[in-house]
Amino acid sequence: MLAVHWQEEVLREIERTLCPPRWYVRSMTSGLDALLSARVEQYDLIFCCLNLSMVTGIEFARSVRNLSANKNTPIIFLSEGDETEGQRELLSRLRTDWLTLEEISSLKDLKI
Repeated sequence: MLAVHWQEEVLREIERTLCPPRWYVRSMTSGLDALLSARVEQYDLIFCCLNLSMVTGIEFARSVRNLSANKNTPIIFLSEGDETEGQRELLSRLRTDWLTLEEISSLKDLKI
């Protein structure tokens, strides 16, 4: 799994929640680094946010869908509650979903 978020504490929470043996999580804070990785490495799932450095979440999702080894990989955006309706509509067209950080934390009890 690829997790890309500008806040390292959010990445740590994702890693704690989905830690081995369930998943191997590759975490990044840079949208550009994540995009370069997603172009060549296949992931089963991608977690992302809108506010990334260098490349926005929308640019990241668009590039992943068009130019990467992850064209069909599920992308889940972590909702921070400040997304506009236009952003949500655009990301829906890019075949992404949304979760809140509370929903991520509730995955701890999920049996995978």
